[in-house]
Amino acid sequence: MAYGPYGKIHRLVNDDEMQDMEMGLMPGSAYMMGLRLSPLSTRSGTAAEIALLDNERIVFGSSTDATITWDASNLIVDSSAAVILDDTKLQIGTGTGASAVALDGTDPDQVLQVYGVIAAADVAAGAYAGVYCNMAVNADQDEDTSTFALWGELTFTGADMTGSANHAAVWANLEFSGTCVSTDSGDWTAASMNVINADQHTTNNTTLFGVGVQSNMHASITNNGTVAGVGVFRAGGKLVWPYGLYLETGACATGITGSVTTKSVNLAVTALPANARGSSFTYSCATPAMSDGYGAFEIDLTITGTATGHASAQSSWVNLGDSATIPSYLFVRNDGVWDGGATLTNAYIAWGKYQCLLSTNPAHCSLWELNFSGSNSELDSIFNVNSAALALGYEAGSPSESATGKIPFFSEAGGSPKYIYTYDT
Repeated sequence: MAYGPYGKIHRLVNDDEMQDMEMGLMPGSAYMMGLRLSPLSTRSGTAAEIALLDNERIVFGSSTDATITWDASNLIVDSSAAVILDDTKLQIGTGTGASAVALDGTDPDQVLQVYGVIAAADVAAGAYAGVYCNMAVNADQDEDTSTFALWGELTFTGADMTGSANHAAVWANLEFSGTCVSTDSGDWTAASMNVINADQHTTNNTTLFGVGVQSNMHASITNNGTVAGVGVFRAGGKLVWPYGLYLETGACATGITGSVTTKSVNLAVTALPANARGSSFTYSCATPAMSDGYGAFEIDLTITGTATGHASAQSSWVNLGDSATIPSYLFVRNDGVWDGGATLTNAYIAWGKYQCLLSTNPAHCSLWELNFSGSNSELDSIFNVNSAALALGYEAGSPSESATGKIPFFSEAGGSPKYIYTYDT
């Protein structure tokens, strides 16, 4: 039996016989490609309990026997050329070509397998992991040096993928079997990203993200499907996500921010339930002090060139299909003010404010541009009110004197205005 400078590594000859190889390991724990190994010690149990080997592949524990106990300090590897030991570094396979570990569909179908289990009830409070990786940077770096605690790369070299399958550089599943009940607070996620002690991040020229998605795709990529930085999916017949994106109250100062070149938001609700909202924005403000011209929901359009058609900061349409039936009211907009007992003694309330601040005189200027097409669109009245006295301040009677003024009430197709005469009493 040969011993390395700081530990030993076993080479499997068959299920019950091993040969020892020399391996240099630093004292204490060695961190190897995301696999944490304690100093090597004598083997305990049979080879099947410690590692299941298939040529160059390493398996810790077992996926089929929950009663197996294994000592992580025992490492058994095949000494073929595909496993390269370099001092304290472990490499399985070389490159992505012929020297890589071949996966051919026979079990096991992973190069490295780690099986862990928490079989005891009420284990001590702490964080448990099947694989633990810690990458530390303890010195100043003045080069273009990138560091990753865990690095995953999925490489395709001209392969045609004709089957229905999933492909990911990192794949994570959160799996439930049977009835699982959570009675206390906590997050259950397939992947959890945490930024810790970010007060040390003081550089003004970099960005800090909990999750970063960067496109390094060639600009001429051909794709007949959907290309997106983040995708939300569901398997056929499975639960529809109640939320595609959830922001916890108080977790974000600004929910979503960014600058894009085409559309900021493009959403289509294809089956809006009855009495539901396609989009809902709810705001709360204790002491509003909004600048004139702005509101809780703001739309701002800046025009910098010569328009080649109509321009509008906002548009709202209701489209009626051939089979639509409207038994009651239909509104393009539904706005209002609700009072639950506010103090309104000095309030000026209006259902809309329109401001016109022009430096030159346009060809025509009006409050509304009304366009009705077809005889069925003939207007029955300008206002339809529940109470003329409340809604319009209407007073019955005939003028007692001549009109003292007039207001241009409407014009047709930009023609001469029609007037409403005004009276002092």
